[in-house]
Amino acid sequence: AGKVRVSMPTTLGHYRILPALAGFRALYPKVEVEAQISNHNVDFTTEEFDLSIRARFQQDSGLVARKLLDAELVVVGTADYLRRSGTPRSPDDLASHDCIQFLLPNTGLPIPWMFRENGRDFEVLTTGGFTCSDDLLGVVTLARHGAGLLQTYRFIVEEDLAQGRLKEVLREFGGRSRPFSIIYPATRHM
Repeated sequence: AGKVRVSMPTTLGHYRILPALAGFRALYPKVEVEAQISNHNVDFTTEEFDLSIRARFQQDSGLVARKLLDAELVVVGTADYLRRSGTPRSPDDLASHDCIQFLLPNTGLPIPWMFRENGRDFEVLTTGGFTCSDDLLGVVTLARHGAGLLQTYRFIVEEDLAQGRLKEVLREFGGRSRPFSIIYPATRHM
């Protein structure tokens, strides 16, 4: 019994956590859940959260991180964009494409795109005419409307891919992922 306050990113919140909460409450009806959907990192010393879920975890001796999942990355674009601009055959081809950028909230810098070739992991800094900050779903909306190519989590665009609204490119350079972790203060019993 009691209340659990959890902060979660918009992506995982909307596509994975919030859809599962009704089932959680059916199993644990005496537990209230207060969900904050935000991409800002929680300060456990000044904000009264029990836990946070984040894709990027800054190591801190006062916090415990438990990996929740590895989220696979994909590069996608609309058929219309690919007709207009061509289909990239390798990550090097991205230099001539409009690559939609998500800016990291803590640095304001774009996230490098991650690839794998013959077992070797590497990153590519891409450029484009569109950038978004704070909410990763903004870059996904841009991609869905033909603004360019985007590297994002497969779980966000799996329905778009299944319905043909987005096309996956550079699949042979895929296989990379980013972890999401549950984070909480080491002093708090879970």
